[in-house]
Amino acid sequence: PCDFLLEEIGEENVYCYNYPVFSNADKNAVGLNDFIENVVLKQTGASKVILVPMSMGASVVNNYLNQYPDAGRVQKVISIVGAWDGSDVFGDLMLADFDDNAPAMVYTNLLGELGFVDPYVGSIINIAARILPKQELRNILDDIVDSLVRTLFLDNTSFLALCPSSRYDEFAEKYLQGDEMAGVRA
Repeated sequence: PCDFLLEEIGEENVYCYNYPVFSNADKNAVGLNDFIENVVLKQTGASKVILVPMSMGASVVNNYLNQYPDAGRVQKVISIVGAWDGSDVFGDLMLADFDDNAPAMVYTNLLGELGFVDPYVGSIINIAARILPKQELRNILDDIVDSLVRTLFLDNTSFLALCPSSRYDEFAEKYLQGDEMAGVRA
């Protein structure tokens, strides 16, 4: 998506800040600040940068702009499909807010079609899924999502930034209660 930028401004002026997807959103913002200050500005001699976040990178830039509002290092931001206020799709996933047909999708060889399950294993899972009543399958799907959120997303606040602000209260009520979640809430 950035080829047009390279043609216009040249490769020697384009830097890429990479961050681990499973990470802490605040640390990513600190890392971006460090990258801007100690790499980009020092190597280029420039006083400002143009940030071009893509997708989840918008949440990193958003966090950076909130943590360093007076840094004065950003000339402008050009967003490429940035998730500035999260993603409705991700919000649906995190809150297990599936269409009523979600169990039916599992019945139609979904696992085999996704490509991460061997077709034979996918067929066996499909047969097992068809044996279960629709509500039981829905309960299993809800439990799987709940487990994913608790094990993968709660400790990796970079993912939590993908929860749309309009759904944050609902998410916080479900997952961010108690003293042990105070750091994540902050």
